[in-house]
Amino acid sequence: MAELFRRHHAGLVHLALLILNDQATAEDVVQDALADVYRKADAIIDHARPLPYIRAAVVNRCRTVLRRRRLRWRMVRDQRRPAACGL
Repeated sequence: MAELFRRHHAGLVHLALLILNDQATAEDVVQDALADVYRKADAIIDHARPLPYIRAAVVNRCRTVLRRRRLRWRMVRDQRRPAACGL
């Protein structure tokens, strides 16, 4: 499993970077996804081809990051709006 991670780490970071447009966050996402996959290695359905499972884990974590960003942006935007006057 460690060799698989080493071999594909750069490509997974590139995938996350394309989605997130932030190098540091992309590296964090890949690190977290790989740690999760390692902990759940027994759950991988196709042990002969684990890379699609790992890619899906990275993409799903990227989606989570994007959802959280969007939520934070909306909260900041709503806080900056002037309060409506109830006349």
